[in-house]
Amino acid sequence: MIPLFIKQLKQGESLTVTDPNMTRFLLSLEDSVDLVLYSFKHGQQGDIFVQKDPASTMSDLAVPLSEFF
Repeated sequence: MIPLFIKQLKQGESLTVTDPNMTRFLLSLEDSVDLVLYSFKHGQQGDIFVQKDPASTMSDLAVPLSEFF
């Protein structure tokens, strides 16, 4: 979401936030790939893998970014 928000702000567009209370987990690309590979190796049909990572609401991301740009 952060790259999308930055792009929208640089182009003078409004941020597309459907629900400011919606939560997003903040994973690096490397962590995301590692989680997918782990789930392929260790998972079975119907398993759900959730890695403990920091989370943030859309509002917590959008407000500081909009104040910066």
